[in-house]
Amino acid sequence: MFGAKKQVLLDIWTELVNARMESGHAYAKSLRAVKSCVGTTWCRFGVGDSVGMAIRLEQRYKNTDRVQVLGFNVFVGGNGGAKPRHSELLAKDVPPDEVISLLDRYLIFYIRTADKLQCTGRWIENLPGGIYYLREVVINDKLGICAELERQMEELVSSYFCEWAETIKDPERRKHFEQFSNTPETVDTVEIVEERGQSRSLKSVGNRGRRTGHITENFKGHQWSHVSWQPILKSHHFSEEKLEISSTNIKRGDTQLAIFKIKGKYYATQQMCPHKGAFVLSDGFIGDTDAGTYWISCPLCKRNFELNGE
Repeated sequence: MFGAKKQVLLDIWTELVNARMESGHAYAKSLRAVKSCVGTTWCRFGVGDSVGMAIRLEQRYKNTDRVQVLGFNVFVGGNGGAKPRHSELLAKDVPPDEVISLLDRYLIFYIRTADKLQCTGRWIENLPGGIYYLREVVINDKLGICAELERQMEELVSSYFCEWAETIKDPERRKHFEQFSNTPETVDTVEIVEERGQSRSLKSVGNRGRRTGHITENFKGHQWSHVSWQPILKSHHFSEEKLEISSTNIKRGDTQLAIFKIKGKYYATQQMCPHKGAFVLSDGFIGDTDAGTYWISCPLCKRNFELNGE
């Protein structure tokens, strides 16, 4: 869904969820897909239903953090990267009905004892006794905790839900994907241009203006037709918690404004990043200085702009 606009994400996910598809990860420190040989289903030399077992494992451990799983002979602790490591045999010739429970014990034992961001390879290397100790714990129940490990994994996998499926059914969450809080209108924020017979997005407006000197209008000296206050948005669009920070994007004529509520006070600025020319500031991070002034950090270019200035 590269290039999809925020305001159409819910429509996209509604169509996907209705087609019985679930959200997942292309890249993550979690199980994404279980690979297997074709097994007896498609191979005359197969000795078991490898594909069926792979599907069972994938359905059970989908989205579970930091998983490494291979086959009926269960190998664990392998990883690639800058310091690759071969996986080690944890158990051999495990019956299909016992694979799930064995992996339940192994994975939850890893999750409960590994250090932050520690892959299984480094974790096993740091275990006293390594793979031999691991076999004693999760196979021979040396510590008497196998039943508890299985219970904890059952609780973990049963808590899984598709976040997008929940979001499209929740009217309050759907509001976060509206482009503007005060109108159902939508505006294209990317300008498409033709170059050498190909379509591409227009490069940064802000940078191009500074390089070529195209932006010459004196905005500070502009004389407005009137400057009276006008109702734009009801306050209930923002959080009622005094210490919380909330923001939104509104449209007034052809102008987009970013509105922030910070500790009970309201601040407004242009929605367009002055540096990149992208309409993204309402989604930026808020920070403060020792002097008590606030700034907004552009989520695109990470530059900070004061909210208290002119």
